[in-house]
Amino acid sequence: MNRKTAWIALMLMAAVAATVSSAAVSLSGIDPVTGESRTLELDQRLTHVVFFATWCPPCLAELAALRDLEARWAPDGYRLVLVAIDLRETGDRIARFISDERPPGLVLFDAGGGLQNRFRVEAVPGHILLGPGGAELFRASSLDEGVGTAVEEHIGSR
Repeated sequence: MNRKTAWIALMLMAAVAATVSSAAVSLSGIDPVTGESRTLELDQRLTHVVFFATWCPPCLAELAALRDLEARWAPDGYRLVLVAIDLRETGDRIARFISDERPPGLVLFDAGGGLQNRFRVEAVPGHILLGPGGAELFRASSLDEGVGTAVEEHIGSR
């Protein structure tokens, strides 16, 4: 391979790496209230992504504890994002859920299941803590599996 070919190959690899890394630093879904696409940048905050369904009793049972977690850690940079999976859900159903239940955090509808596939979530609830830039720091299938402790470890004790 000559120098010019090697340089072109290197530039192409850099472009692909930049595309992959930029895709990995955001969360995209549908705002169920407006129906518009929404993208959240994974900045310097700890982002707690919770995959849930409005028809899932264990998911609904965690809402009060999630509200408490958000109230305690939001001032320190904690962000809660509830992702409604695309199984027996509609944007209208999730919008009604938001109006009736007033869940904590930001709610996104994962229409098409792209986020669920990206994070390899097979059951709800599913909890993933993402650090700055989207690095996965912790994963659990319920709050009882140490999510609060992991948040505290990554943010620091107050």
